[in-house]
Amino acid sequence: MSRRFTASLGRKKAWPVCPLHQPGHCLVSFRGRTLISMAQASHQKEERDFNGRRDVFDILIYFSSIFVGRNFKLEMTGHKEAAQKSCPSNDESDEGGDAASMNTKAFVPILAKDHKLNITGYLGGGSYSSVAKATFGDSQMVVAAKIIDITPTKAKEDYIRKFLPRETEIVKILQHDNIVRVYQVINIPNHVIFVSEYCANGDLLKKLKKTKSLPEDEAKFMFRQLIAALMHLSQFHIIHRDLKCENIFLDAHDNVKLGDFGFARVLKAGEKSGTFCGSRAYVAPEILRAKDYSGNAVDVWSAGVVLYIMLTGSMPFDDRNPQKMIEKQLAHRIRFSRSCTASTAAKTLVLEVLHPHAPNRPTYKAICDSEWLKSTPYYMKPQDPKSSAPPSRTNG
Repeated sequence: MSRRFTASLGRKKAWPVCPLHQPGHCLVSFRGRTLISMAQASHQKEERDFNGRRDVFDILIYFSSIFVGRNFKLEMTGHKEAAQKSCPSNDESDEGGDAASMNTKAFVPILAKDHKLNITGYLGGGSYSSVAKATFGDSQMVVAAKIIDITPTKAKEDYIRKFLPRETEIVKILQHDNIVRVYQVINIPNHVIFVSEYCANGDLLKKLKKTKSLPEDEAKFMFRQLIAALMHLSQFHIIHRDLKCENIFLDAHDNVKLGDFGFARVLKAGEKSGTFCGSRAYVAPEILRAKDYSGNAVDVWSAGVVLYIMLTGSMPFDDRNPQKMIEKQLAHRIRFSRSCTASTAAKTLVLEVLHPHAPNRPTYKAICDSEWLKSTPYYMKPQDPKSSAPPSRTNG
């Protein structure tokens, strides 16, 4: 695996704990307007993209370089990670399990009796939530249960007021084969529990760490499913805003399951958002530059980053120097190593999707009609692709 891929996506132990390293969501705001919101959701045995303190420090330096000489006041607050992993894999870990168990122990009998949710093990957790493996309902279906502590605190104020209600409403309306299904949202005293589909094969990052890159046919299959999921979001004017390998889960057949809607929101035609959210290595240049954005072009960009990683096993841009990264993005400089065996059609699509000017990025339909993807049928394994149905509301 290449050094750049490991540097940006490798799962490493956290830096020493400090106020800035609580696994959470850090905001930098100017006169009430959010300029930065960094997700640093943690999962036991892993750290998702950054090492909290260093990441926030880099971003503060970058924005300080932009605003130098101006009388801007930067305020930083922390609150619950809106991007906590909602459907972990079967890599159960005892690391941190006792703490998670202590936080939810009192509610386990209530969940089993009143909601038929039986906790069987703990998979990890963040500042205000823990994720458990469980069985649910009369059928004893295996699920993932994200247990969110909503005990009011100043640190969680924005999360409880803004992000959690959005996520709760969004997951209720999404029903697609390539989106992690949330079966039920349970409310108990000071806790909200998302009972979700359990993804047996973990996430795309886990797969890529084993294989480095994907064969082109497999990349086509997965990317077509990912675009189908994003097309479903667009029907409801929803943008994900945290699309990355860690949030693309895989079922037992390696079908794509898009999850983690903590940063998602409805953004209707004509509406704009100025919130910086997502992970630096994946977010579009307009977000990094603190520009307002509209439509789903920011998700298109992130999907392009995911596609590049699938094909090459490395990141398209080195995110360790944000300013240089933006310069390369705006110059539309994307390089493929000599060892990359991807076809010309695949590389062309990557270049089109990672266009620095948002209106120039292709639509989801145009991506499906591209030279690289047009002959790839949509289907769900273990279904035979030759017998797959034509595109519909479900598959995009």
